[in-house]
Amino acid sequence: MAQYALDVVYKSDVTPWVTPDATHPIAMAYGFVRLDPTHTEIGEIVDLSINAGDTVDFSIFDIAAQPTPISGIVISVNDVTPPNTPNNPIRNVSPFGWPNGTKTFPTQPFTHVPPNGYSSGCNMQAYGLTLGRFTAQPSPGTGRRVKIYDITIMITLTNGRVFQVDPEMDVMAE
Repeated sequence: MAQYALDVVYKSDVTPWVTPDATHPIAMAYGFVRLDPTHTEIGEIVDLSINAGDTVDFSIFDIAAQPTPISGIVISVNDVTPPNTPNNPIRNVSPFGWPNGTKTFPTQPFTHVPPNGYSSGCNMQAYGLTLGRFTAQPSPGTGRRVKIYDITIMITLTNGRVFQVDPEMDVMAE
């Protein structure tokens, strides 16, 4: 089975155009790579397609000189496999076996500090936090069919700023 990394990057001290909150979040960048099993800091850029049984490391990185503490991290997943659409998804379904398709992470300090905070997905050094390694689960009864998931990663800071990114991931169901 293959191992991947999905890294999101933001700058907590950015000057926003409007006051950021859950309805007006600040966009984040993301990178998705297939990791080399012999050297986990270097990855090959690939599209967001994985197979059941593959693992994905989720990490976040703040490129600010002095990062603002985090008050919350939530990853939500919706099934948008046709005939479903982003406007009409099957909500709260996760290829990673998360109840209700959502994973909330406890507030914690950054564990990676430059120069050791290295994002393999975004190819930069920053203050980082690895959220965990998750294995894509098969979807019984779907046959060898690709399932398409919208993933929303939302980070809320202690100062009230909200950052969000919405990559789409394809998962081979069986």
